[in-house]
Amino acid sequence: MKNTIQKIAAALCAAMLCTAGAAFCPCRADLTAAAVESGTVSETIQWSLDDNGLLTISGTGDIPRLNDILPVEKVRSVIIKEGITGIGTRAFLECVFMNSVTIPETVTHIDESAFMLCKRLTEIALPKSVVSIGSDAFAGCQMLHFVTIPNDKCEIEGNAFREGVSAPAFYGTLCGHENIRSYAETYGRKFISLDNTPEPLPTEGICGEKLTWKLDQNGTLTISGTGSMQDYLPDQEPSPWQNRQDIRRLKVEEGVTTIGRYAFCGCTRLEKAELPESLLSIDGGAFSSCYNLTDIAFPSGLKSIGYWAFSKCAGLTEVVIPSGVETVDEGAFSQCMNMRTITFLNADCKILGFDNTISDDYNADLINSTYSGKVISAEGGEVQKFAENWQRPFEALSAGEIGDVNLDQEVNVLDVIVVNRYLSGSRELSDAAQTRADLDKDGTVTSSDSLRILKKAIE
Repeated sequence: MKNTIQKIAAALCAAMLCTAGAAFCPCRADLTAAAVESGTVSETIQWSLDDNGLLTISGTGDIPRLNDILPVEKVRSVIIKEGITGIGTRAFLECVFMNSVTIPETVTHIDESAFMLCKRLTEIALPKSVVSIGSDAFAGCQMLHFVTIPNDKCEIEGNAFREGVSAPAFYGTLCGHENIRSYAETYGRKFISLDNTPEPLPTEGICGEKLTWKLDQNGTLTISGTGSMQDYLPDQEPSPWQNRQDIRRLKVEEGVTTIGRYAFCGCTRLEKAELPESLLSIDGGAFSSCYNLTDIAFPSGLKSIGYWAFSKCAGLTEVVIPSGVETVDEGAFSQCMNMRTITFLNADCKILGFDNTISDDYNADLINSTYSGKVISAEGGEVQKFAENWQRPFEALSAGEIGDVNLDQEVNVLDVIVVNRYLSGSRELSDAAQTRADLDKDGTVTSSDSLRILKKAIE
């Protein structure tokens, strides 16, 4: 029975690697792709890089640092051939586009910083031959969520796995035997055993004073009830859905008003999130490190997005922030490396923090992070000020028709609410928004304009 379980576990890990990237897996790679570049790494090691970004390393000995030898920016996947005995210090440092790697049974050691800052590496299965993993070997591998270490005698440095170069946290899972479990427990890492069948994880429970959750066999997590969700902390009080790697879809039902802090942090296979109109706030870290989240629509009643709420959501490409959102906190869309546009329908939404609030990369000093996409909003508001202050490319939305105060492309009751809140002194309006709100064209926004907008919305 024990051998059967080990074989099943090994098969699962192998399956994960084969699905991690079509360009990487030997059984799916384009074997006819021509090698467009090649050369020598050392006297005994050679490399070739095909037009799919597949880097093949062959020969004998330890792989040295590759940055100065070959164009690592073109590397998308790596196959290391039998005969290579070690992955040397900083060998694959900053191979930021590499998403997968195959390591043969001849490799015995992975040295210091070997895969540091390989930000797109998601899963890795080490061979049983590996007996040591050096300091910072996988530091800064922000998307790494599953590591298989079959050799129970493998010596691992304490900080070998950590999400940031200066951050101790690691949200991935280590898979191995008892000594690996001991390492995981000592350093607060999640662990799955290869030795026996684990106790079944709960599939339903409570996540707020009046909220319940249930995870079905298809990977859909449903949150039901009314009110606010409980707050969580990944390393101290994690969310109750422990089998987060099984979650593919999230459905938050009507009645839920707040998504708690770090509620879905590290749900690395979550692809779609359905949010209700009753939702008012998404709190700090709620969806951070949901690497595969590609489909999410924010409800019109949403008011705030918390700090680091969607950091490291690499699957997000186009984001639209509704007109009702008044604040987006620091780091909310940090390290969203594939986000091409983020559109704010409220031109006066307050974007807090530094340039890392909207970025496709991260700088440890909190400033000087990059963003190559576009920030889109109406001209003259707080959003444009943020974009210009932090050198984010800005694109102006159309001025909008008269009455469309919040620029959501229609005149409706939401515009009336915005104007009434402006009149009560609870929010500000940009000059452009005041122009759209001034229906009687007397140069001042008054209750008369609010009534005219309401009438236009009803027509």
